[in-house]
Amino acid sequence: MLAAMGIGAVLCVVIGSFPDLLYSLLPYPVEAEYDPYDVTHVLTQMQLLLFGALAVVWLMKRKIYPPEIRALNIDAEWTYRWLGPRLIHGIGAAVARVDSAVRERVLGVVRGTLRSVQRGHGPQGIMARTWPTGSMILLLTVLLAAYLVFYF
Repeated sequence: MLAAMGIGAVLCVVIGSFPDLLYSLLPYPVEAEYDPYDVTHVLTQMQLLLFGALAVVWLMKRKIYPPEIRALNIDAEWTYRWLGPRLIHGIGAAVARVDSAVRERVLGVVRGTLRSVQRGHGPQGIMARTWPTGSMILLLTVLLAAYLVFYF
């Protein structure tokens, strides 16, 4: 913030001292005889500043100007200093709860699938047993006969 304010101050002084630098960047040409520091411009700006300060002094003397109250101003930085971390923490906690619930469900499905595969393909499963050759030929003959019946 201090660096940005310093850069802004330097730019104000440079543009105020050398306005032609700014005018050269503008999309349309500036009148050649335009002078920002002629008597009319300087007097007009001084009048605005003087009468603005005079109005503030008059309001303070008449006790119309609101008193200065010591308080906490909530600026735009409130969103990233106070609200932002709480919002991110809340969203992160909700995402963590959903994530753990989804992980538990997926792991439950994976465990169930592994138990089913273990029953069929494990050491005592039906696919781990040795089948005699004759029963395999009989099963193959039945499947071939079923294919021929459905084909014709």
